[in-house]
Amino acid sequence: MPFPQRRVFPQDDPTLCVTFFTCHGTGVAGSTDLEEAYPSAVRYLDAQDGLRYELVWLDNGSEQRVLDGFVSRGAQLDRLLRNPTNEGLFRAVNDVWFRGRGCRAPYVLNLEDDREPHPHILAHGGVHGLQHLARAIRLLEEDEQLGGVRLKNEFSDG
Repeated sequence: MPFPQRRVFPQDDPTLCVTFFTCHGTGVAGSTDLEEAYPSAVRYLDAQDGLRYELVWLDNGSEQRVLDGFVSRGAQLDRLLRNPTNEGLFRAVNDVWFRGRGCRAPYVLNLEDDREPHPHILAHGGVHGLQHLARAIRLLEEDEQLGGVRLKNEFSDG
């Protein structure tokens, strides 16, 4: 099944870099969970009025055909990176966020392969509920002591 298409792709001047990290090995099934997270993320991000975002995916250790197959189904990624072996999440984060291989935008929203925006996040606050990311970015811009913003509760939060 093809993936949903982004409202704007490619994005020339993104404000937000949305990152996905996947890996192969240690009992992890590579891009399997990304099959669900990617379309949910695109629908959520496109619902954020005026948000300029880029999508960056880094995979550790999967075969190139796995990444190519994902893109052939219509995934619109601004950057698609692959490390030939599983070098761990911290190496992947450094590559994408800090070493110039991935993000261009000044703000990052990390969605690992098994994460997706909470299904009820759009229901809270009606139209105003669609402004979560804009509010988070404003907080970061206004308070230089602030290092990050948590946008949602995890499904596993008790």
